[in-house]
Order: sequence, then structure tokens, then C-alpha cells
Amino acid sequence: MYYAPSHRGFRRHEYIGFYSQKAIRGIGKVEKILRPTVHEDGTVTLADGTDALTTEEQQRIVEVTERAWADYEWDLRNGHNFFLVEQFEETHFQKTSKGGMLGSRYFSLKDLLGPKVTRMTTEEIAKQLKRKSWV
Repeated sequence: MYYAPSHRGFRRHEYIGFYSQKAIRGIGKVEKILRPTVHEDGTVTLADGTDALTTEEQQRIVEVTERAWADYEWDLRNGHNFFLVEQFEETHFQKTSKGGMLGSRYFSLKDLLGPKVTRMTTEEIAKQLKRKSWV
């Protein structure tokens, strides 16, 4: 699961990656994008226009918001988009230009890996990205 403040906005996309130390370190297939509000009693409501929520997804969101508060005092109970991911796969998609990444960056996996990417698993995509770099 990945979360970000809802004021940042986003484009719908099939995969999401996380960046650290000049490389995309993990990639996961996005199952759902939600904008939940977690209430004191543990119930979760969704903003209009976001996908439906299963009981398991509700539990995951509640656990993440509780852990973020306990560990870092981050209040994720509202005002955040949650990107539910099938599973993150480890990769190392290296940035070769100077400096870090500012803001979000979108890549076309078809442009990077070819049209066969539509038939690849997330694990296969992660493996192929290790052989690529970006500026």
C-alpha cells in the first residue's frame, strides 16, 4: 500500500514505483485508488468517485493509519489517497542524471520494455527494469 496527500493529485496508472537514493526500488500493480476517511470507531468511508472497499481493504487501511500515527505521528485518517497494490516487487531502475527526483514522474512501460510488457507479470517487469536507467 502506498499513500500520498490528496492535494498532490495523480493520474490513473497501472503500476506505481517507490523511489529512494536515485533509483526506483520497488514496483507494484495498482489494484485500487481510494480516498478514505478513517473514523474514531474504526469505520472507513470513501470520498465520492473512488473505488469500492472490501472488509480486508478496510482493515489494511485502518492498520496503516494506526501504525503511521504510532510510529511517526502522521495523521493519515483523511486527506490522503491510498494506492492498494497487489504486491511490491524489488527492482533497481537507476536515475543517471544529477540530483534527486522532484515530484512525481510517469514512465511508459511500453516505451521502456516494448509491447510485450502487457503480458508480463510484475516480477518480470521489475527484473527487466534492473537493466534500464533513466535521466
